Amino acid sequence: MMQRSGLASVALCLAVMSGTAMAQVTEGFASAPQSGPQFDDMNGPDAISGTVLNSAYLRIAGSSFVPRNASTPAEYVTAGCIRTTAAGGIYAADVQLPAGADVRYVRTYFYNNGTAGSISTFFTEFDGAGGVTQHTTFPTTTNTGYDSTLSPALAVTVDPGSKSYIMVVNIGAADANLRFCGVRIQYFY
Repeated sequence: MMQRSGLASVALCLAVMSGTAMAQVTEGFASAPQSGPQFDDMNGPDAISGTVLNSAYLRIAGSSFVPRNASTPAEYVTAGCIRTTAAGGIYAADVQLPAGADVRYVRTYFYNNGTAGSISTFFTEFDGAGGVTQHTTFPTTTNTGYDSTLSPALAVTVDPGSKSYIMVVNIGAADANLRFCGVRIQYFY
């Protein structure tokens, strides 16, 4: 009897200590100031300001995208950004969002230091039976340095039970001055 009671006490002590440690971590995280990347534009129609329940962003770094064609591998540059090794390199990333999520905008982050080429972004849906829907496609602008481009407004209700979703980018120039840094998807659920 004494041995079981001792084991129960140890288990209870560990559980209490774990809970306390987790509460401290949670409290510290909640009170820490939040900031985005230096080139993150938190203004504009896709900015979530204040406390808005059931709204979120899904960010996918450029370095998470994989080539569609093995002959055009991506080259990692810095800060999650990639560049293509051949003009017109196409790269894709899987999008996992909760069922019923309402996708409103896609924002593409990039670096362009005077290159004439641009990066085209596609938000694509597959139904598993050969059907494909392009929900949006938009090019980046030609700017100097880090910037972002916002898609037109969307109204896509996510149904992962019967559809798959991906983000695709086409990097128009094989130039170290044109880099794809990632996307941010704004959705409500």
